[in-house]
Amino acid sequence: MKNATRKLIVASGVTCIIISSLTISQNSFAQTEKMVQSKRDTSTVSGDYFQPGLVVYVPPQNLDLLTASDSKLAQYGIPSRPSAPSKLAEWKQAFGSVKHWVRPTFTLTNETMDESDENWSGLTFLNLNSPASRVVGWWTQPYAYAPTQDQPAYSATWVGLGGAVDEPLIQGGTFSNVNSGGGGSYNVWYEIVQTNKQTEQNGQPAAVAVSGLNNQPGDQMYCDIRYSNGTANFYYHDITNGNAVSFSITGITGFSNYGDVDWITERPDINGAPAKYMADYGSVTFTAEEGTPSSVSYPTVSSQYDTYYYVTENGNSNTDTLSYVSSHLNSTGNFTTSWKNYS
Repeated sequence: MKNATRKLIVASGVTCIIISSLTISQNSFAQTEKMVQSKRDTSTVSGDYFQPGLVVYVPPQNLDLLTASDSKLAQYGIPSRPSAPSKLAEWKQAFGSVKHWVRPTFTLTNETMDESDENWSGLTFLNLNSPASRVVGWWTQPYAYAPTQDQPAYSATWVGLGGAVDEPLIQGGTFSNVNSGGGGSYNVWYEIVQTNKQTEQNGQPAAVAVSGLNNQPGDQMYCDIRYSNGTANFYYHDITNGNAVSFSITGITGFSNYGDVDWITERPDINGAPAKYMADYGSVTFTAEEGTPSSVSYPTVSSQYDTYYYVTENGNSNTDTLSYVSSHLNSTGNFTTSWKNYS
């Protein structure tokens, strides 16, 4: 969090799953294309988090995104194909190379992003003359290592819209965590804060894990978030394994985007308090783009947008860690953040 601040419809070849205030069985959701209703209270069921207004898009296998009309693409939360050759090549990689469309499971976590704790590094870009309503990030899923043996550690790589001057924030990315036994844990997630659609766990802001992409360290990841007229579209693609997920949250109120966009690596808060250790994620090189739902471009090169903060382990100099911008933004939208033990 920045500045801490089913029904199934099948029509005209369109397949989308609308999750409203009805509660839907996750097993049925994943296995059938018939409307299934369940009265069970999913607020206590792990893996069954369905936010009102959540719409999951699953394009049919015979839909060719490379030739589909703009209106057909929009039905599945996919932006239109750009005309510029370089951007069209990017679009084909991001959207045209999908091998499998995932029907995800959504699970509330105990993690939240809270940059106010000086626990992050990355690029924040604010252009009040041309407010962004779309943010795109490419990066390689990093490995996660514990800086201290047998101690859990956490890190998140994400992109976001909003968050300036305590404004609401819509964000999404990947986790790179390590558990107390040393095993790594990797997933994609989204979080919305300070709107009527704020994601919460026990009354506290919380990220929502999106399972099914099966992203692993070394995979090339693509995350695309767009906002327009109360709807936030999320799109994640593991370009390495070909899995993709597309969904939206509708009916958002309270989001007033000043145009701020973000590409961040961060130590999350756990259960409302800063995680003791940030996972050693090595380094993350972003390719950053921002703009409107129909087009994106690289941010303007300026060192004033590069930001870094120390990430400390409560003053213990033996295990202090640092996330910092190790390579500044260049003209092709690339910059790098790195992890370091600076004790």
